[in-house]
Amino acid sequence: MADSYEYINKSYDTLVKLISDEKERLECKERETDIRDYNTGVHSVKKQSEETEEALDMELGLARGLAQSIAQGMAQGITMGIQIITDHDKGISNEEIAENRNIPLAEVNQFVMQYESA
Repeated sequence: MADSYEYINKSYDTLVKLISDEKERLECKERETDIRDYNTGVHSVKKQSEETEEALDMELGLARGLAQSIAQGMAQGITMGIQIITDHDKGISNEEIAENRNIPLAEVNQFVMQYESA
């Protein structure tokens, strides 16, 4: 009978250990899931941040490029206007200005007309 109690006690201890191990396993699994979810969230936020930063960099680059193009266009337009006025004031005909400067005659005529009316 003593052997029977000893066997029951040993079985009980084993069962308690298994239950305890199962609880620990479930707790570990839950912690792993929490860590994985946290890391996924951090990764997602980081990726969104990188994509946003990339988009902002692209927009900034486009804005700078556009501003530079506008500035260059204005500078070229001013230079062309000065050349037309200078040639016109020298008595060169609009046709010759257009041909010499490789500018359409209609643009030269329009510019000279605006210059003379100002």
